[in-house]
Order: sequence, then C-alpha cells, then structure tokens
Amino acid sequence: MSGPNYFDKQRAKSTGPDYENRSKRGSGPNWRKHEKEVAERSGGRQQPGSGNKPGRPADTTDTRFLRECKSTKSAGISLKADWLKKIVEDAADRGKTPMIELRLEGQAPPVPQDWLLIPALDFEEYYGNH
Repeated sequence: MSGPNYFDKQRAKSTGPDYENRSKRGSGPNWRKHEKEVAERSGGRQQPGSGNKPGRPADTTDTRFLRECKSTKSAGISLKADWLKKIVEDAADRGKTPMIELRLEGQAPPVPQDWLLIPALDFEEYYGNH
C-alpha cells in the first residue's frame, strides 16, 4: 500500500496563536513561589489544585483566613469582581475571613511588593481598636 508518509515530513512551524505560551515560558510572574511564601509566612498550607479542582478553594488557607494569591511582573494589577465574589463565598462556607494577597513584582523600593486585601469590616474588627 502506498501513500503519503506523514512521519518523514518535517513539522511546519505554527503561525497561529501560541495558546500554551511556549515562547514566553519563564517570563511571567512566579505564582508558585508566591503561594508557597504566603503559606509559609502565614503558618497555613497551600491548596493543591486550587482553582481547577472542586472542593479546593483559594490558594492557601490557615486557621483564620482563606487566601487567593495573585501576582504580576508589572507595577499594577486590575482587581476582578469575580475574584472577590468567589473568595467571599468560599470563605463564608468555611467560616473564614476572605483575603486576597497581591504581589506586584514591578514595584520599586521603597514600595513593598506584597499587599493584602481584606474586607474593611474585618480589618476594623481585628485591628480597629488597637
């Protein structure tokens, strides 16, 4: 039987979109490192598969907070309403305070790279009278 031999042909380079971001691998923010550092600093633990497996909300959790970690190489980040809604709902289901941890790798000293976002009422409850 004769016909085209597809295995001997050189693969053509794709000219379409790079959905796997192969050309930029390693150039994005190091979110794994960020999540690990947050868990270590807070005395909590990372949630393996967070965001892609049911029943594993947020990126880290500890006795008081359920934390969603976001990081960027730039000096700023847009806050998404969906992030807030999800972390608030997940934290409420578990009796925890929702928190978003932001890492802005593009900040220049003396501005810190790491910031916390919690509801104002929770902040006042924990720190308002001190």
